[in-house]
Amino acid sequence: MDNFLPWQQQQWSDLNQLHRTNRLPHALLFTGQSGLGKYVLAMQFAKSLLCKATITPASACHTCNNCLLVAAQTHPDLTCVVPENVGKAIKIEQIRHLIQHSNQTTQSTYKIIIINPAESLLAAASNALLKNLEEPTERTLFILISDKPGLLLPTIRSRCQFIRFTPPPPSLGKSWVRSQLDYKVDEAENAIDILYHLANGGPLKALEYAKTDAHKLYADLLLALAQLRRKEIDPIKLTENYLKTDLSMLLHCLMKIVSDLIKCHFISEDQTIPLRSLAAELDPTFLLDFFDQLIELQQHTKIALNQSLLLEDLFCHWFLQGEVCTL
Repeated sequence: MDNFLPWQQQQWSDLNQLHRTNRLPHALLFTGQSGLGKYVLAMQFAKSLLCKATITPASACHTCNNCLLVAAQTHPDLTCVVPENVGKAIKIEQIRHLIQHSNQTTQSTYKIIIINPAESLLAAASNALLKNLEEPTERTLFILISDKPGLLLPTIRSRCQFIRFTPPPPSLGKSWVRSQLDYKVDEAENAIDILYHLANGGPLKALEYAKTDAHKLYADLLLALAQLRRKEIDPIKLTENYLKTDLSMLLHCLMKIVSDLIKCHFISEDQTIPLRSLAAELDPTFLLDFFDQLIELQQHTKIALNQSLLLEDLFCHWFLQGEVCTL
């Protein structure tokens, strides 16, 4: 049985049609937002190409030695290139190493190189990769995975065949997320709705957020912002509650909440009662300004920021609706 995710049927079909008709290019670019399982499908397709016991090109046995090596990411003809440290860049030395490896004699039908995320390639690494894409080794397949293909060199994009991924219908995506979690029935629906919303419709991202209880952070922040607006809580005291919270996730939840509040002024029927109630008390201009402030902060989360001062400023701004804070 093939292990692609339930919303990847079309991409899986397209890939195997290319293989079956001998039109598989030397470079594929898997694009789409995060959380859609692009890497999962890349590994599954690699397994189907390298499997020695497969009956048809569109399937893998999952039990032969090649399949087991792919699953363990130790197959000699499968190379996965990722940043040496999470959030960092892919260096030219890594590309040089994979090029040297790709020039060696293959033990299988294909030699497969997966680069994830491709947009993390440094300029020198991109140019080194481009040279190999222009003069590909026979039976070598590159699979580039990117959430932001616009950041890739145009010359790299032009040498790849795109395989595009889009969010599944919410009913399918939420059903899958629900099947992966063990929430009680009475809390599952609301939790999954929030997780799916935070993940922008990416089921795997929603599952990742569930591990850190991001839905609880969203709900807690929404309540806190309502209390701030009604002067029921001190912004300095509130800051203390979030000093140990991951700043990137906290800003993401705040951006989602403020975005939802803005939408309430235009599409109120799509929002919950707590959101509509709070939005009615807020000026859309203030919300737009606050959202801009969050965007600017989010762009600097990789810099060492003073989380206490940052949150105090945000919560004080909300508390006084843009007036000068004198607390």
